[in-house]
Amino acid sequence: MALMSDRGVAAKRGAQFSDNSPDSLLHTCIRYVVRESLDVRSVSLPHEICDLLIHVYRETHMNDRKLMSDSLPKFLSQFGANNSRVCVANFADLSISDETLESFLEEHSKSITHLNVSDCLQLTGRALTHINTALTRVVDPRRLHRTVRVIEEGPDDECRVLYTKDYSNGVITTTRDNCAVDEEVGIITDDYSLTQAMGVFDDSDFSDFKARKIGELNDIRGYDWRLSDEAMAVECDGVPAVATKRSPIPVSECDYYKPSESFSKNLGDNRIKTLEINTWQPSPLQTLIIGCAVNILPEYYKDSLEDGELSSNSYLISPLLTIRKLVLHQWSSIDWSPPYLTHIINSQMQHTLQHLDLSDGDIDDGSPLEQLRALKTLILADCPRLHLAISSIAKIKSLRCLDISATDEDWGHVYEEPNEQLALIANSLPELTRLDISGTNLAGENCEYIPGLVSRNTTPFEYLGLYNTANEAAYRRTIPAHSVSGDATEEQILTACEAYIDRVEFLERTLNDLFNCFHLETNFHDVNRALDIVLRSMSRHLHNEYIQTVATILLFNIVHSDLANHNFNFKVKRVIITKLLDTMHRHRYDFTILQNGILSLVHFDIPTDL
Repeated sequence: MALMSDRGVAAKRGAQFSDNSPDSLLHTCIRYVVRESLDVRSVSLPHEICDLLIHVYRETHMNDRKLMSDSLPKFLSQFGANNSRVCVANFADLSISDETLESFLEEHSKSITHLNVSDCLQLTGRALTHINTALTRVVDPRRLHRTVRVIEEGPDDECRVLYTKDYSNGVITTTRDNCAVDEEVGIITDDYSLTQAMGVFDDSDFSDFKARKIGELNDIRGYDWRLSDEAMAVECDGVPAVATKRSPIPVSECDYYKPSESFSKNLGDNRIKTLEINTWQPSPLQTLIIGCAVNILPEYYKDSLEDGELSSNSYLISPLLTIRKLVLHQWSSIDWSPPYLTHIINSQMQHTLQHLDLSDGDIDDGSPLEQLRALKTLILADCPRLHLAISSIAKIKSLRCLDISATDEDWGHVYEEPNEQLALIANSLPELTRLDISGTNLAGENCEYIPGLVSRNTTPFEYLGLYNTANEAAYRRTIPAHSVSGDATEEQILTACEAYIDRVEFLERTLNDLFNCFHLETNFHDVNRALDIVLRSMSRHLHNEYIQTVATILLFNIVHSDLANHNFNFKVKRVIITKLLDTMHRHRYDFTILQNGILSLVHFDIPTDL
């Protein structure tokens, strides 16, 4: 039979995209938007599609610095908040600039829930400023929040809060002497009227602040504020405030907007009265992954703690962001002297932060962690001097998952009293269900059980990490956990591979152990699970030559196994072939990887299996 004509091929290909199913729409978007740079500015796309498009772009362009320098801004400019909003912005490993990030955040400030800028080498400290300000700027004045706090400082450095006022959704809540009173004022959309409604101008000590406010409003776009007879009598340094009869200008219609304002009045007798105003619009951002973007983070903080309290500008992350998950790697001071952790934990995080990853960073004694009342997951992998923070970690009663593992013996084998310190963790954290002490000496001396975890024998962990621990803890007879990562059995090795899929140092070792297990075992039981681990490793670490070498060797053994011919359906075969081709293309000059790939591909029926 003659080959199908070009028109027939086109008709068959068009039929694949003729329906309106999500899979069909996604396939079309990925092909024409990402690969063929189709402009979709006039098309309205659901946020799920937009998120996946950015994910596909990242997978195909990451680490390609030259290509992305021009294509990334153009690609991101196609997503508009009005028709194609983005919720998950994963920019890890991309060459995104400060300007491009700022423009993107301003466009999607009220839709982004997940932001990942890990390993974005072009970003600088300006990027962190954009994250803190762009995401909380007021876009809709009907949704703005404002807090007013009045503080009085005495001659003996005593400081007391006279009162606080909070405005949101048309209600002002006044708190004075631990007593809160609500007042319904309705939705207020201009700055001056809101400040007046919150009683700031009623305080005679802040009359100069009122005059300054009027002067600032007069300067905006040649704007003059219409004042009542009372307001006209207000003087600033003896000069009456001048105004004409024009209407108030709403916050949403002018460039004038200050996220934070302060004013201090000297009352005499060494007493100072301070007014603090913060105004913002709540951000939906819940996950912030800075990761290893070392250029974003400051190397040194000038602010000290000698005055006992940090200002809002001293925090790494703005207290106006309600972050639930924060990932921050490799941040430490130059000489390890400043308390850097204090600059991370702000007042908002004390109530909202549930997941904190500070791997490879210096946390000193970890005392600021004790403030995190809602924290459920704490990851401190490869943190130096971690033995100094054990007592502080043991005070976080809400913890359910704790990772204090180490890939380097210099960081892991530092516990002088391992049994007592591990017992302190086990006995002090009643909610703890997952614990990772891999690479440490916390398991204690070589015996049939783990001395520090004796109390958990009746209430075992869901997961316990014992990979590469001192004195071969993974080989002990009594291990109080339902799932264990280690190198003693096939099950432990598979669990270790899954647990450390994103940690390169550990993954290189565990994949090597998996190869030895698969190669030496006469009856390897879970081939499908091993295949899933290998494919995920190849996908996540495409540029790592060692991981790709071991993975292709493992894949060769898997496709040669007796179970492969019976368990691998059409979709699985297609994924295997695709991953092999991606790896061989990326490492096309590596003889070993090419050889492993070819030996695996010859066992497939191509193109039928595609």
